[in-house]
Amino acid sequence: VEGGISSIKFDEFIIYLPRIGLDVTSEMVIRNLVAYESLTKSNCLIFARSVKLMCALINTVEDVKLLVDREIIETKLSNEVVAQLFNGLRESVDTGPRPGPGPGPARVQKLEQEIKKVRVKFDRIQNLLGMMLEFAFSFIVLFFIALLRDLVMLAVLVYCMNYPTTELICKQPEGWNYGSGNYSISSM
Repeated sequence: VEGGISSIKFDEFIIYLPRIGLDVTSEMVIRNLVAYESLTKSNCLIFARSVKLMCALINTVEDVKLLVDREIIETKLSNEVVAQLFNGLRESVDTGPRPGPGPGPARVQKLEQEIKKVRVKFDRIQNLLGMMLEFAFSFIVLFFIALLRDLVMLAVLVYCMNYPTTELICKQPEGWNYGSGNYSISSM
């Protein structure tokens, strides 16, 4: 059958299977894909079920020879190695009912819970660091605003001391007498 694993069909006594290419790294790739699929939140394990189907079909070397002759399995590995590969995968592929709300077998659920705990702790630390950084940044901004305000006030005061005749900035309110050496900055 042309297509991928989603094109597997059952018709009375005939199973239509896609072609599968196997090499020396196939077992590692299949195990990793099954593990990845079991860690996702999907309730249907399409790849794991197709691997489980192949494990059910392949029990002996004769089963592998039949599938190689029908060009369902394309491999340069020996038939014995392919039979051992699928017989070894049989125990690790679990597509049965899943306990609890999460996906995968019980071990995967426990691993998922541990990962969730680590994520919660990491998120708390990230939030705390973010708040500290935000506080430090706002403190620095407020410090520089106050510094700028003080520098402007100091510049106006120095200007008024050097040019006391300027009445726009250095004008004292009427009736206030600070003496000859005192200057004030008027709000008017």
